[in-house]
Amino acid sequence: MILKMNRVKILFIAVLMLPALVYGEMKGVDGVITMTTRTSIVRVGLNGSGTATIDWGDGSKKETVKIASVVYNEHHYSGTRPRTITITGGNITDLYCQDDQLTALDVSRNTSLAKLICNDNQLTVLDISRNTALTELNCSSNRLTTLDVSQNMALIILWCSKNQLTALDASQNTALTRLRCSGNRLTELNVSHSAALKYLDCSYTQLAELDVSRNTALTELWCDHTLLTTLDVSQNTALECLECSYTRLTELDVSRNTALTKLWCDYTRLSALDVSNNTVLESLWCTNNQFTADALNNLFDTLHDNVITYEGKKGIKGIFILDNPGSADCDSSIVTAKGWKLVEKGIRAKKISNYGEKNQ
Repeated sequence: MILKMNRVKILFIAVLMLPALVYGEMKGVDGVITMTTRTSIVRVGLNGSGTATIDWGDGSKKETVKIASVVYNEHHYSGTRPRTITITGGNITDLYCQDDQLTALDVSRNTSLAKLICNDNQLTVLDISRNTALTELNCSSNRLTTLDVSQNMALIILWCSKNQLTALDASQNTALTRLRCSGNRLTELNVSHSAALKYLDCSYTQLAELDVSRNTALTELWCDHTLLTTLDVSQNTALECLECSYTRLTELDVSRNTALTKLWCDYTRLSALDVSNNTVLESLWCTNNQFTADALNNLFDTLHDNVITYEGKKGIKGIFILDNPGSADCDSSIVTAKGWKLVEKGIRAKKISNYGEKNQ
């Protein structure tokens, strides 16, 4: 009787331990991805090769999917209690799990991952230290307080805006060409070794300093709504678009930025500006600054009189000077004589970046 009771007891313990044993074994399996969601409908996109098995975590039948190109797999849950999804097998190189109300995501065992799109979730932690093949990461609109990309040296595109980051060190990401880290609590940003960087958006942060002197390939810089008091763009000779509005700048030298086509420097503390070397400039915003009438006339004198063409047609050159001390008394004839349109009143237009829409 005692022997029989012991056997029953051992069997009972084994059954209780089985999930933990399976989970422990699964943790050691390479290529496994797990994520926890609270939504009633989830969509997961996969790209790569081979086949993968998806366990939706609700007791439903596991799905086996072929991976040849981007394939989205949708699943409906009854209720919104937490479910853990497990994806195994296949050579998964791209993972799309954006807007799935994820509270946890583990990609540490999928070292072949090259593209991770997990924006618009509820993630507080994201470990990508083992994903050294990663070239593109979009983790924007989450709840991340830290992001370590020091091991992701192949990273080319990084979108991490609208989180709660206070610092971002991209010094190891020498291949980086596009970085959007706007809408964070950043007080530190290191892009000194990202020589290939073409696009940088660090707007709506708490940055008081920004060093882009080594980012000589930069064509777009968005550093508006920051605490910057100085900005040196003298080494950024390829710069085409500069947005530095809503800062504390008192001076701005764009004499070496001869490729500049768009310049936004409104709501700063500027009282003078010289654009005589910016001979392809087509849009200049300098509203709500400290320009007197004489200072505006001096600025007008430096405007080029070249004809701007867009898709073979004559383009419009516009300068916006609303709410400067000298806006009402400046000589607008200087502007019109050079083929520019002077806008004293108007609604601030939505700005478009070459890398996507830039919201105000």
